Amino acid sequence: MPAESGRVVVDGVDVQACQGHSLRAIRARIGVVSQKHDLVDRLWVHQNVMAGALGRWSTARALRFLLKPTRAELEEARQALAAVA
Repeated sequence: MPAESGRVVVDGVDVQACQGHSLRAIRARIGVVSQKHDLVDRLWVHQNVMAGALGRWSTARALRFLLKPTRAELEEARQALAAVA
């Protein structure tokens, strides 16, 4: 949902003015720590783990990942799980 008023500025950059690569670059610097478990029951574990990366990826890569992740992406998900285990 687009903002109706105000601005979101990250390191002096107006987020609403960004798109494509520049928006993904800003998103890569923002983290979210959920206060409850927000897993999507219909997704595989690796898809839930990598959901945070989707904002850093292009739409095409995110869709491809959801359908057919690469070995490197699956390994990244495995390493992320190992880091919090």
